[in-house]
Amino acid sequence: MQTTALTLTTDWTELSSGAHTCIFDVQSAGTVIVHLSESATPPASDAPGVEVQSWPAAFDFAMTGMSGSQHVWARAKSGAVPVVVIV
Repeated sequence: MQTTALTLTTDWTELSSGAHTCIFDVQSAGTVIVHLSESATPPASDAPGVEVQSWPAAFDFAMTGMSGSQHVWARAKSGAVPVVVIV
């Protein structure tokens, strides 16, 4: 597993490509949009997604059991949102 700190903007960022597990923690107040796909191409800017917000004392998003063709994309709903990602 690998831990990475990054700042999400309103552009899609690929958090995981083919990893079995993807976990992240939102580091400040803000909302992250998560989009799951089997495409290595970033989603459209208006693609649907699940909203994830910071939750005290716990990881904010966790997904396991993914296969090699699955991609996890994320972006900030607005502004810039720092996250710590574990894949």
